[in-house]
Amino acid sequence: MDTLPSCTACPRLAAFLAQARVDHPDWHNLPVQAYGDPAAPLLVVGLAPGFRGANRTARPFCGDRSGGWVYQALHACGLAESPDPMLAGGTLTGARITNAVKCVPPANRPTSAETRGCRERWLTTELRDPTIRVIISLGGLSHQAVVDTLGFPRKDHTFSHAAEHQLGSLVLLDSYHPSPHNTNTGRLNWDQFLGVFRRGVALVQGAGASA
Repeated sequence: MDTLPSCTACPRLAAFLAQARVDHPDWHNLPVQAYGDPAAPLLVVGLAPGFRGANRTARPFCGDRSGGWVYQALHACGLAESPDPMLAGGTLTGARITNAVKCVPPANRPTSAETRGCRERWLTTELRDPTIRVIISLGGLSHQAVVDTLGFPRKDHTFSHAAEHQLGSLVLLDSYHPSPHNTNTGRLNWDQFLGVFRRGVALVQGAGASA
């Protein structure tokens, strides 16, 4: 059985990574595995690794500005040892981070076929983890990947910031992606972003109390 680091199922993504290994031989330049607490009840799902972020560092949301927001929010909620994932104390407790697509795509945009294939090969297994109670999706395409993976109709679960969706035993929380475009234009501010993570923690604690 193939393992994630050796996956080359998507020709366009595999070719892009092969060229990245030539251009940046000291970077990770392979599929990026999930990172964090393996028994975490809270799972954060992005769309795909950033070229100079996770593709370089081998850790989701680590090494770019978007990741800085994610780790600061996790730290503020007591789920990360440090607000800076590049520091040695980047350990997560009670949280795990992954991407719907495991390889960095050209222009930061995977195709629908790549998203579907990666979802079927890898994300399905991740979302079936019985320890997960709450999922935070960062961005509309990540939201769609989670809803599709869990087999719920998109029309009944529309993406909007801070929206909550009951997907069987799981709760999906939506947030705008903390990309520089969203944060620099004011579409997403810090309080809005942190509020989603705090809500996720509150839901986890409530689920734990009633389980």
